[in-house]
Amino acid sequence: MATKIVPNSNHLEKSNYNGAICERKVIGFSHENGPVKPYSSVFYWSHMSSNFGSVISEHPHIGFEMITYVVKGSFETFDKEKNEWMELHAGDVSLVQAGKGICHTEKINPRSEVLQIWFDPDYEQFRKLNPVFRHYKAESFPISRKEGRKTHLISGSNAPIHLNSRDVSLELTEFSAGFHTIYCPEDAVLSGYVLDGFIDIDETTLAKGDFFRIDECSETQIASLVNSKVFLTVSPYHPEYQTFAETNLSDNTTSKTD
Repeated sequence: MATKIVPNSNHLEKSNYNGAICERKVIGFSHENGPVKPYSSVFYWSHMSSNFGSVISEHPHIGFEMITYVVKGSFETFDKEKNEWMELHAGDVSLVQAGKGICHTEKINPRSEVLQIWFDPDYEQFRKLNPVFRHYKAESFPISRKEGRKTHLISGSNAPIHLNSRDVSLELTEFSAGFHTIYCPEDAVLSGYVLDGFIDIDETTLAKGDFFRIDECSETQIASLVNSKVFLTVSPYHPEYQTFAETNLSDNTTSKTD
């Protein structure tokens, strides 16, 4: 078992739209030299916040699947077909399966935060499909309760979101103070991002905004020092296809407008 911990202070920090939006990236685009390179089917990982709010101008995506989880406040996306803004609140999720290409406009509202993760479902295959754009309310995610934890099932078995990226699951887990065991298949990667509280892994204390990755383990012991919230993903250690990152192709057609 190998554990990698990336504290929030080591994340790549970017200020966009004249300082209206702050991004802290665990995985950025190839030219940004972020602290973690793409791995598994995980291509991009960013926390975005704004004190004053800002529109994120229309920008394109191709091929990837993008999950936007609203951590705090609200986030909006513009629906061209309905000609209206779709507003998401804390706990809600936006899913973009970009397929052959999609352009959209987003808006982060004042005092809001979102976590955005991109997955590579097999870029060369899924860039040929029609795009899909969906929104999910927090109450649509089933909740599992056991052993001092409350888990919101977002994607995977018994969850409403079905990704094209194979063997990927996502959940938001609320840990009560105490000791807990988290599980991951031996041929997979467990990734986590602390949204609130403090947890100990391998005698290291993680706080809000800290990231961890655990490779090929069956179970990991953590200690939640207070009631804590952690966003967790499980993804294959070796995807069954060559990923976009492995091809060393340019990301010019996939990046957001900065």
